[in-house]
Amino acid sequence: MAGEVVVTAKRTSAAVAAYKAAEKMLADGCVRAIGRCNHSSQNLADLIERTDEVPAVNQVELHPYFIQQAVREADRQHGTITQSWSPIGGVNLYHTADGDGARNVLSHPVVLDLADTYGKTPAQIVLRWHLQHGLSAIPKSVRASRIKENVDAFDFFLSPRRGGRDRCPRHQGP
Repeated sequence: MAGEVVVTAKRTSAAVAAYKAAEKMLADGCVRAIGRCNHSSQNLADLIERTDEVPAVNQVELHPYFIQQAVREADRQHGTITQSWSPIGGVNLYHTADGDGARNVLSHPVVLDLADTYGKTPAQIVLRWHLQHGLSAIPKSVRASRIKENVDAFDFFLSPRRGGRDRCPRHQGP
């Protein structure tokens, strides 16, 4: 499980106890759904084995430089929605293998080319990538103009030839 963090037994017990409290809130009608964040595929399997409700959502850092394929597949198998936090890679920059620079998905040549082709911003291209991969993306912004821009990722479709599945930059882990 490259790129995944496995939680220790002590932390797992605390996570299970917290999740069981959330299950009680769900059963009592206090909440409509419960989920987890930052769970690896193994952590998710362990949680499901020790609790009654499958998480509705697993919120993880996910963007074209950190695609979390094993987590996404485990979520899919359990019927759990994978929700992307930091969907445009804003949590940090990813350093190049030679250590001489940093990569930002919004300035990647493929993303810039697609933005030009579709008349969209690089952020809209990356958000559309999430949508077309069946992901729930939650971009952060406090600016009204950026929030409106993010919503405009729903009015176009990336064709597979132009980047919908095979041209967006990919990186399997930091």
